[in-house]
Amino acid sequence: MAPESLVVSFPAAGVGDSMAGWLTGPAAECSGAGYLPLPNPGCLEELISDDWRRRTLSQIQHAVTEAAVDRVILVGHCLGGLSALYLVDEVRSRCAVPTALVVVNTPCPDGEGRVPSLAGSTDQEIGEVLAADGFPTEVLEDEDMLAEVADRVRDGARLGDWISRRLHAAGAPPALTVLSTRRDAFIGVEHCAAWRNRVLGEFNLTIVDGRHTLDDASMGVLARLLDSAISSP
Repeated sequence: MAPESLVVSFPAAGVGDSMAGWLTGPAAECSGAGYLPLPNPGCLEELISDDWRRRTLSQIQHAVTEAAVDRVILVGHCLGGLSALYLVDEVRSRCAVPTALVVVNTPCPDGEGRVPSLAGSTDQEIGEVLAADGFPTEVLEDEDMLAEVADRVRDGARLGDWISRRLHAAGAPPALTVLSTRRDAFIGVEHCAAWRNRVLGEFNLTIVDGRHTLDDASMGVLARLLDSAISSP
């Protein structure tokens, strides 16, 4: 029997690229939903040229049509959450099915369209944030490895900055479910809770203990939120 829902998953940037993929895949399967993991933009040029948006919307629309699903759930972690928010209106209009949003540690743009950003941070400053999140010490103590990781973090931050400015100028999401972790070293709970003032309709905020990189407990909470989004009327 074909699934009634399709979970479209966007990962965190940089050091967390695989997290949303390996979490939401099993959760979608357990809930009887289809599953489509998609990448964030690979570079700013893909955003500026609109190539990523067009390609991603086409992939989602094709998956919805092929599986004949009647609901889409967009889920993303940090940058992945911004990607989901950036696409949600067009997914809803092009696919003509109800579309829900579940995001994790995804900051709300402030009054000037800004979110917490590491785009201008030094390797050392990024290393301190990563250390607070439990990143492996042996990587952070190696200057070359830290430099490589820091470059990826800055690249992801620039993408997030660009999308955040567009979200600030766009319409507010009609409904949103947010998961926030208390010990996130960079995206504080207050940045996630701020979505309450932008969402037009139902807003659900769940706060759990944990860091930016989710542990077993917080991943279990996300799986339950996703299951709720799949099974809700």
